[in-house]
Amino acid sequence: MEPKKLMVQVNESLKKKMMEYSEHHFIPLSATVAYSILQGPYEGLPSYEDKETVQFFTNVPAYVGELVKEGAVEHNIREHFYTSLCIYKQFMVPEGRFYEE
Repeated sequence: MEPKKLMVQVNESLKKKMMEYSEHHFIPLSATVAYSILQGPYEGLPSYEDKETVQFFTNVPAYVGELVKEGAVEHNIREHFYTSLCIYKQFMVPEGRFYEE
């Protein structure tokens, strides 16, 4: 199966954390995105210190793209918001796999 090109829209400070984590641990950004989606969305409402958002594209396995579609429908939200909730849960919450102070 072809990889799925996924549009990711996240808060600027979250993107910065993602980039720093990827560079520091030599883990591709796409791997942290795919892992985050596989773990499911943050159940609360994300809170950020700033309001700026940024967009980027990354490739994920096709089945991960399908999980985003299904999750967005199930939660009745847009796909990019579902993806951002998954990423938020892994980077911004202390229990998250990629959380660093």
